[in-house]
Amino acid sequence: MSNDDTDIDSMITTFNTAVTETASEILSKHRQKKKPWITAEILDLCDKRRELRKKRFEPEGAAKYKEVNNNIKRCMKKAKENWIGEQCSEIEENLRKNNSKRAYELVKDLTTVKQGKVTTVQ
Repeated sequence: MSNDDTDIDSMITTFNTAVTETASEILSKHRQKKKPWITAEILDLCDKRRELRKKRFEPEGAAKYKEVNNNIKRCMKKAKENWIGEQCSEIEENLRKNNSKRAYELVKDLTTVKQGKVTTVQ
């Protein structure tokens, strides 16, 4: 009986590892964008900064971390300006096409402050 148990256990572990490895290869890591203007390039830079964070107390690591951090800030600022410019041009285009409903929806999305949902415990 013990031989059958070890065979089943080994089969289960090999199956589980095969499923998790193929899932990680095919699906990869899902990165959540909290802001609509964040690009994949910025997320890659954030991953690089996360790796350099461990080495930031060394003289070389601190300089690299600072450089990557400043680069992320620059890219974020540029991406946000481009995104807002695209939104503004879309608003102007909708107003030219007499689609005021969509234009005002975009203005509302840009100007209103988003508030999180409040969950109450009974």
